[in-house]
Amino acid sequence: MTLQEIISRGLMRFFVPPISRNQTVDFKTHLKEAARVLISCPDGKEIFCCSATVAKFANLFPREGLIILCPNVEKYSIEKYKLQQLLNSPIHFPDVTKHSLWSIFKSRTLKQLEQNHFDLLLDLNPHFSLLNLYLCRLLRPPLRIGFAKPHSKRLYNLQYNGKPGTSYGNKLEGLLRLLQSLLS
Repeated sequence: MTLQEIISRGLMRFFVPPISRNQTVDFKTHLKEAARVLISCPDGKEIFCCSATVAKFANLFPREGLIILCPNVEKYSIEKYKLQQLLNSPIHFPDVTKHSLWSIFKSRTLKQLEQNHFDLLLDLNPHFSLLNLYLCRLLRPPLRIGFAKPHSKRLYNLQYNGKPGTSYGNKLEGLLRLLQSLLS
């Protein structure tokens, strides 16, 4: 076991209590009744290649309770403006370092989010992220959906795992189809 694995396992134990396996979740009902939704997008440039698909995710939920989180996109001002126009929802742009707990704890944007209650956290980041780990612990939404990645069993009630070798865009489309089928 490498040092990085030991540290990440320790962080998981500290941040996220394991999901109770005795608790059953009716995903259709929870998804349809979700009034407050937080969509967490990938860091930086990754969001721009698939912003149209992210807009489709945003259209699945009521606008008044939807918040989209796009970390580390402040330096891409033109793309950021296009993203805001496309999504047409409240978007928060926290400037947090990808693997720095210090920048996550100091973020004013995340402190504002802490005051809200969310019914659903939708993590669209294909990689492990301390930010999303922190959000799951801080907000404790009853329904947490994300891609399968290291330690995701402790993090999400629903994990989507596309075919191995599938591009991020195709995995995103697959997750979108799954949620659309659950909502119909």
